[in-house]
Amino acid sequence: MESQPDQSTPAPENQPQKRRGTSWLLWLFLLLFVVYPLSSGPVVRLWKALGLAQDPVLGLYTPLVFLAFYFPGFRSLFMWYLGLWKA
Repeated sequence: MESQPDQSTPAPENQPQKRRGTSWLLWLFLLLFVVYPLSSGPVVRLWKALGLAQDPVLGLYTPLVFLAFYFPGFRSLFMWYLGLWKA
C-alpha cells in the first residue's frame, strides 16, 4: 500500500511565490511613500542650481504639492524638508 503525502501542509514550491508577492508590495510601498517624497529635496535643489523652468518639477511632484496645499501639517513638514536641501 502506498502512503499518500500529507495534504494539510502546503507544498514547498508555494512558499517562494508568496514571498515574491509580499516583497513586491513592500518595494512598492517604500517607493511610493519613502523614496518619492524624499527625492523631492535633491531634485528641486538640482533644478534650481541648473536654472531650469519649474513646470516639469511641479508636474512631477504635483501629488506632494497638492498635499501641502490642503494639509497644513504636511505643508510644514514638506517645507522643512525642502529647507534642509536649501531648495
